[in-house]
Amino acid sequence: MKNIILALCSLFLLSISLNAQGFCAFTKHQKKIEAKNPKFRAERERIEQEVREELRATNTIGFKDGDYSGKIYEIPVVVHVIENRTGNGNTGKDDGTLLTDNEIKQWIESANAMFASTYVSQYFPEDNSFFPVGKGANKGAVIPFKLVLAKRSPNCKATSGIIRYDASAMKRGAGDLYATAGLSNNGSAGANEDAMLELAPHWPENTYYNIYLVTGFDANFSEGGIMGFASYCTLPNAQYHAVMKVGTLTATDDSTLAHEFGHALGLMHTFEGADAEGQNCPNAVNDEVDDTEISKSLLSVYPTPKNSDINPCTGVNYQGVQYNVMNYTASVKKFTVGQRERALKMFLKAKPLLAKSVGAQELGTLITVRGASCNVTAVEDVNSMDNVGAINIKFGMIQNESMGYVASEANGKPYIDYTAQSCYNKSILTEIPLMSATKMVLESGSAINQTVRVWIDYNDNGVFESAERIVDIPEMKSVYLDANVKPYTFDITPPASAVTDKFLRMRVAGDVNSNLKPCGIYKSGQAQDYLVKIKKATATPIHSLTPAEAVVIYERRTKTLRLAQGVDGFGKYKIYDVNGFVVKEGNTHARSISLGGLVSQSVYILEFEVRGKRLTYKF
Repeated sequence: MKNIILALCSLFLLSISLNAQGFCAFTKHQKKIEAKNPKFRAERERIEQEVREELRATNTIGFKDGDYSGKIYEIPVVVHVIENRTGNGNTGKDDGTLLTDNEIKQWIESANAMFASTYVSQYFPEDNSFFPVGKGANKGAVIPFKLVLAKRSPNCKATSGIIRYDASAMKRGAGDLYATAGLSNNGSAGANEDAMLELAPHWPENTYYNIYLVTGFDANFSEGGIMGFASYCTLPNAQYHAVMKVGTLTATDDSTLAHEFGHALGLMHTFEGADAEGQNCPNAVNDEVDDTEISKSLLSVYPTPKNSDINPCTGVNYQGVQYNVMNYTASVKKFTVGQRERALKMFLKAKPLLAKSVGAQELGTLITVRGASCNVTAVEDVNSMDNVGAINIKFGMIQNESMGYVASEANGKPYIDYTAQSCYNKSILTEIPLMSATKMVLESGSAINQTVRVWIDYNDNGVFESAERIVDIPEMKSVYLDANVKPYTFDITPPASAVTDKFLRMRVAGDVNSNLKPCGIYKSGQAQDYLVKIKKATATPIHSLTPAEAVVIYERRTKTLRLAQGVDGFGKYKIYDVNGFVVKEGNTHARSISLGGLVSQSVYILEFEVRGKRLTYKF
């Protein structure tokens, strides 16, 4: 009798699951944004072409196992819960008001188990438990990303990473209230996305992945219909987030979060180019992943086809695409090696800083820096053109893109103190050597030409003195006015008198006023402060090895570093990327280091010791 009851319960849950099968609005969302901003489409196509060429050059997907021993990238997440607290319309968990923090945490852990290919279904282990990693149609692959709730906030305080908002009065202009219709997707009912982002602004996108939980879309609050959407990783930070409805947390074995974050990593639907309802087959390119065969969408198809069934799009047996997370299917069981390779390359090219974020780490000792004696307090022309003062900077490990003064925003800021972000944003600080040059690259993000100047408070007295001005560009030309404009490059060499081994304040300023000063009232522009630590030369010289010395050999085909004969193991080593971040480190007596977990790029630096000498090798 007990077995009969369990079987009936399973059939009941299965019927609910099938009736409520949902889909995502990724394609519609992406096309809408790219139609308004053609340059976003051009940027996506540029990155996709680079990835396409790199994957074609390696062509090793068919030889790789689904298991993975490389780096797992922890992505800090902030979950914005957009609640309806009116007591009208939808009630309970669909309002978000009864949704507990533990339920949100479990939701995230379930997605992480799917990325690790270890997810086990409580109710339908045969249909929805993930395949073990390995090779073949009934094997899965590790997607080396893990979502972790933020532990430090943008103001460098401890946080749970879960933020709740009262959206009872949120609406679309004079239109529908969120309380009665949720969020609008098709434009007919509900509050709009802009209203949601005004209520619950992004946390800094280079540090956190922003997820929004809403009651529903277009007055649909069920566990079916549109379940959510995510922005493609190639979109600018301001458009980069995911929106899902609360039903994704309550639906049995729901994979929406894993599916949407797949889009955020750069994965498309496996039926890309075909309709979501499964009426036609996509073209041969489909999702640009070699090991996901062409397939229709399997939305509302049950039972899910087996590998012994014929795929109508290929004319041969299914090879596993019917179980893929990026398909619409009732039986979600796997990612593939090809999807992993594409996701790694796409995401690390498009969002490299987010991949290195420390936003999910516990707060440690905070960096301190002397305050400035004065700041930029206001702008005269509050209705000026947007983005004046916007400057993109690369300097050592500093890599930042500012929006400048945005007159159209109510909180348009003439001054941004990036030093206050030091607990989570490592792209705003750097170390540079004393009396040795470090390259600084500046590029205007403004729509008009502007004066740009940079100061470093070398003597650490809080005053930006004229002798401390390191860059002076009387008229930085805008790339928006002249496509041939190239970035401005400078070699910055700190003087011998500079204070060393502590963080100093660096100010980067842009304004339409040619008499630009570090403080006061600007005509129309912005100043930004960064952190710079000047390091004295180390007592032990670093030797750059040349190929002629043959101490290290890089085997490109196998992605392996090997020591020449006569040299013992590597010992302690670190491998840095071009931005100075450690991407791999260890301590080994072996004479080889496998680089299988590293993504191909232009250059890496190996640092290790041989007979007491610290050596570096560029490859």
